[in-house]
Amino acid sequence: LKRAAPRALIVACPALPGRGMARSSFQRLWALFCAVGAAHIQFALFSSPQESVVYQVRVPSPGADYSPTEVGASAKAFINSGLGKPLGLTTGTTRDGLGRLLFVADERHQMIWKFQITLDPTKGAVLVDSSPKPAVRNVGQPRWVTTDTTGNLYYSDLATNRILRMTAANIEADKPAAGEPLYDGGVLKAVQDPGGIAADAFFIVWGNQMRNSPDRSSGTLMRGLLRPRRQDKSDRALSLRKIAANADTTRGVCQSGEHVFFIDETSSIFGVSKSGGAITEVYGNNPDPEYAVVGSANGCAGSEDGTMFMADATRHAIWTFTGRSQKLFPMDALTPLLFGPASMEPFDVTVVSKASFSLGCVTTFMLVFFAV
Repeated sequence: LKRAAPRALIVACPALPGRGMARSSFQRLWALFCAVGAAHIQFALFSSPQESVVYQVRVPSPGADYSPTEVGASAKAFINSGLGKPLGLTTGTTRDGLGRLLFVADERHQMIWKFQITLDPTKGAVLVDSSPKPAVRNVGQPRWVTTDTTGNLYYSDLATNRILRMTAANIEADKPAAGEPLYDGGVLKAVQDPGGIAADAFFIVWGNQMRNSPDRSSGTLMRGLLRPRRQDKSDRALSLRKIAANADTTRGVCQSGEHVFFIDETSSIFGVSKSGGAITEVYGNNPDPEYAVVGSANGCAGSEDGTMFMADATRHAIWTFTGRSQKLFPMDALTPLLFGPASMEPFDVTVVSKASFSLGCVTTFMLVFFAV
């Protein structure tokens, strides 16, 4: 069965020189060539805890026909040594913004590893150093990880019911000490077995599994400042906001634009604005396992072009759906990126990409530049 890759690619072209009619005529030609010539080469990285492996696979170009089974067969072991039980993973940048880092939460080793990577358009992600380095040590039960725009690392520790931060400076200096507690469930009602976290330039969003809060009063989805002013028993003092309280358990949390997506215990997907408001059931999975399309979804991630990726351990699959739109809307179906072998059980996923311009795009720019 062939699938068409999501057509959610957004291309940004450089400003066009010239003015008047000359600019208008060449602008159309430039835009046409840019639309054809510019693309994001994308690779999905995902963890498979049972195999102690992190895989990578190339994402088909937008609009291309492909077989999810063939894509699954093409997945290659990116990291297959040194890991115990890899769960959450995320990418970030070095402190200077020039290098790429991959962070992997390893529950068996009670560690969060870091790997410096580069992206080759043909080979995909390439390890700069094959030896893993600890970013954080002695984490009781590391599960979910995310980074902000300045390279700080945030992670959840289910053993202590906390969300913690490791600064970019300590990561760069290879000082894998214990992280700084950011939100402590021992003090705050808003943290209840955090399941999935995501961050941007100002806020961190996390879901709660709420094993100790069956009335959902802790909130399905919470938002807090990346730099809370003080830690006490008042959620209000920390400017915490309950974004959603519609599900008993939250697993993966990811964001795109102004929207946050989260997965509940039935593997259904919900979306809501970062500031809260109406909650949209983006995809309603059948709660009956016999008829459910999605088996056991956990982590999710967004790419630069607005495509969302979701890991499904039971179906040995990675699913995709469109996340970049001004308005959230329900979808009848998800698009499978891959179906892997039975041994492959994706838990979390992240995406790395690199812009690529064709010769036609560059040539057209030169012609326009000299013509006007």
